[in-house]
Amino acid sequence: MIEVMRILEEASGGASGPEFTQTHPNPGNRIAEIERAIQQKYPNGLPAGLID
Repeated sequence: MIEVMRILEEASGGASGPEFTQTHPNPGNRIAEIERAIQQKYPNGLPAGLID
């Protein structure tokens, strides 16, 4: 999922206005939220065998 957000961020070419004017959250902000959720769910790191 993080890679998808990186692709979206790259595809935008950096063109974005204030997030409150957008229909979707900024991909960079989404990446940070996904990383926080992963850290919360797996505080000791991803289990062996999980593909990230």
